[in-house]
Amino acid sequence: MPSNDPIQFQRSQSDDADLAVEFIASHCRAARGWLAWTQNELSDRSGVGLTGIRDFESQNRQSRRSVRILLQKTLQNAGVLCIPNGIEALPSTPPVGDVASFIHAGERVGKRMLIATGRITPPHCRASRGWLGWTQMELSKRSGVGLRAIRDFENELRQSHLSAMILLRDTFDDAAIRFTEFGIRCEPATSGGSDRGGASFREPD
Repeated sequence: MPSNDPIQFQRSQSDDADLAVEFIASHCRAARGWLAWTQNELSDRSGVGLTGIRDFESQNRQSRRSVRILLQKTLQNAGVLCIPNGIEALPSTPPVGDVASFIHAGERVGKRMLIATGRITPPHCRASRGWLGWTQMELSKRSGVGLRAIRDFENELRQSHLSAMILLRDTFDDAAIRFTEFGIRCEPATSGGSDRGGASFREPD
């Protein structure tokens, strides 16, 4: 008997299609970022060696198809789907919360301004950096937001000022990253550019 659970239904209907998407290094880095997984954690969960994951994400060598499928299935089982030019998380995995909770209490604004910020949350920030292959230091240099502020924001250690969120949003927007409610997409014109820069990607501090 078919399940009435919309999450299970979404998984069953999309499994084959999602695994048919070419799984590239940007997918792997972005999905890990959304889930806040380290390379070590992905290795433990997937059974793929840490060196293999590092080489795949940095594009130091071509990974076997069986390894790519295993990594993709591991991330999908955790609730993050790989789509053309981006990733999309199932609505309950993980909850990103209300963007207002990441805005400094003294700068809370109305719903219209929240939409204007691009709804950037820590998962959006981590995933966007992952797709692009940027370190926190590189994002800091490109956006003008302090490195410590980015670290604290991504680790959800403190609320961020609206001005910093707008700078981060605009920096990713310039890199053709678009936010959805539960994921990120890269405009096709620059898709793959993140992989060309992937060789310089390093695990975030």
